[in-house]
Amino acid sequence: MNRKMYSIILGAILLIGFFLPYFSFFGMNVSGLKMATAEGGDWKQYLLFLIPLSGLMLLVGGVNNGNYPLGRGLWTALPLLTILFLFIGAPVIDGQSIGDVFKA
Repeated sequence: MNRKMYSIILGAILLIGFFLPYFSFFGMNVSGLKMATAEGGDWKQYLLFLIPLSGLMLLVGGVNNGNYPLGRGLWTALPLLTILFLFIGAPVIDGQSIGDVFKA
C-alpha cells in the first residue's frame, strides 16, 4: 500500500469515527457530533469539527491523485493537535496548573 491509499483509508476512518459513539454515559451514547453540538459549551467545543474536516480533506486529496488542499501534513497533524489543545492547552489557558491537568 502506498501513501495515497493510507490517506484514503485513514481519512475515511476519521470521518466515520466522528459520528460513531465514543462512550456510553447513563444509557446515552456520546459521539463527537453530540459533543460538538452540545448545549452550554463555549467556543472550544466547535474545534472538534476539525477532526472530520481533516478526514474529509485527506479523503478528497487521496482520491484526487495526491493533490491535497493546503498540504497533506496539515491535515494529518490537525486531529492530534486538536485533541492536545482540548485536553492540555485549554485547561492551562483557563487557569489550571499543568500538574493538575496531567493528574486528571
